[in-house]
Amino acid sequence: MYESTFRVMTYALNFRLQFCCLRLMSTLDKAKEISQDPKLVDLAWKIAKRSVNLSSILIAAAGLITKWLLIQPIHNELVYKYRTNQSLYFVPYAFLSSEHYLYLSFLDGYDGMPMLVDFLSHVDRKFAAFVFAVCADELLNIMQSTVYGSAKEVLTLSFATIYDWLDYSISIITQGMCEPDFYPTDDHRFPTRVISVYTSVLLLLYQVVIQLCAKVFPQLTAIEDSFQLLADLFSSMFFPQPENNDGESVSPSTSNFPVPHLIGPYTVAVFLTLTLIVIQSLILLANVRRNSIQSYRGDDTEIPRRHRSEYVSYAVRNFHFAAHFIGYFIWGFILIAVFSLIICIALDGFITYESVPLVDKTLKLTMPSLLFIFFKKKTIDLPTNEKYQIKPNSQSRYTRKWKLAVFLIRNPILFFFRKAYLNQLNMNEIRYINDDDQDSSKRRLSVYTRRMPIALSSIVSDDYMKSFEMYRF
Repeated sequence: MYESTFRVMTYALNFRLQFCCLRLMSTLDKAKEISQDPKLVDLAWKIAKRSVNLSSILIAAAGLITKWLLIQPIHNELVYKYRTNQSLYFVPYAFLSSEHYLYLSFLDGYDGMPMLVDFLSHVDRKFAAFVFAVCADELLNIMQSTVYGSAKEVLTLSFATIYDWLDYSISIITQGMCEPDFYPTDDHRFPTRVISVYTSVLLLLYQVVIQLCAKVFPQLTAIEDSFQLLADLFSSMFFPQPENNDGESVSPSTSNFPVPHLIGPYTVAVFLTLTLIVIQSLILLANVRRNSIQSYRGDDTEIPRRHRSEYVSYAVRNFHFAAHFIGYFIWGFILIAVFSLIICIALDGFITYESVPLVDKTLKLTMPSLLFIFFKKKTIDLPTNEKYQIKPNSQSRYTRKWKLAVFLIRNPILFFFRKAYLNQLNMNEIRYINDDDQDSSKRRLSVYTRRMPIALSSIVSDDYMKSFEMYRF
């Protein structure tokens, strides 16, 4: 029995071996035929069989099916919200519902102010765009009407009041009295409001600059005399006016604050103010964008945490954001424009008249204190290794500078003595007087002129040096 079984297995294995050999020979013959006369389809099929595996196809199919199953509910929800005109970021809760209200939990149903709360708390995007367009178009007219005492823009003021006050008040009440489950910075309607406010502010800035350049330029020549009288009146409060013994009008060059032609300083001041305001606005907008992107990707480390004890402060910060921003913008523009105009007029006065006594005296009074503060701050901010770095003369460079600065600040009279001493020489264009020589027996006096280089210094004789010293003292 075992012998017959063994013979059957042997015949079967031999048949299997012969079948495999025949199949291998046919494959080799076919490969030789392809190699001798290859076709593009055969080569492509050969490469495809080597590169693509069934396992890769199965894994890719399983991944796509899993991803589709995970995304399908989210996709259906977004499509439903889009078709029903709902918010895509969160589902707003009912205003003051019984299950979310903290203090009056015994109420059953809903409670709220007797007005269109639902409409005003979920403002339609078209309505918001229309409100911002009207506000941005008539902001300059509102400011002009406020200045001239007329109020004609009732429609714009009404829209701005309704949108800003009620919408932000409802948001504050919802955040403070209810328990929303979403973090307020995750609501990307707030960054869009910020961008809308920035658009209004930049449009207002453009219109203000155009009006300043178009309406004020023709009147600058007429107000130069008035500005000069105002500057003289202000300077006379602190410094005496130059005496007029001849009975003639005092020229602007002899005034304590000579006012040059205002067209150049006014132009520079306007564009300097515009540059500073735009830079500050862009920096603030970049910070808002950075915080928005961080909150979108889940990084809210720079955003302060919410605390129920600070809801009142949150309300104060968020209430009337647009109105406060535009108000601070206008006030900041006015301040920067005024200071820029004063600085530009002073610089133009220095260039035109070579001296502005009021500015000179002000700088002499304030510079010692400012230098003391700046030097002190610089030495405090220095690293320890640089502050106490020992030099060959046992004192660091910063220590020597600090001692020299303190000495000069405490003894400002030395500058006046030096100036008076140089004025007493009665010699034109004397800059430096050096009496430094290695040999004390052959000491010489070198007079350096202001318009001559050091290499062309004139070396005077001993006789002239004695006469010079006698004249000097």
